[in-house]
Amino acid sequence: MKKSEGSFGIMQAWWLLCAAIGLLIVVVPGVKTTGLDEFLTTLSHSYSAQVLLADLLGMGLAITVFMVAEAIRLGMKMPWLWVLAACAIPGACVVPLFFFFRERKMQALALTQ
Repeated sequence: MKKSEGSFGIMQAWWLLCAAIGLLIVVVPGVKTTGLDEFLTTLSHSYSAQVLLADLLGMGLAITVFMVAEAIRLGMKMPWLWVLAACAIPGACVVPLFFFFRERKMQALALTQ
């Protein structure tokens, strides 16, 4: 039995839940910083923080390239928007959000075949 076009799957619910949790776990501690200067100063005083920052930047670049390439492959609208979203929204939110829209697009493509 095929799902209808408007049906909401378990994976879509999972990705939306992950996006919401990801946003909360980044924003809640983030509002406790007094500004960008303090944040960057704190990062520069610890080699552990620098290693984590470098790892996150490298992973973020790879994931952003994947999101754009996958959006183009699936024919999603405005694939470049994921680059802007990755810069403006915490990665813990934007990556699951991408997978939510990816699931929707793959479901729509499956219905047309």
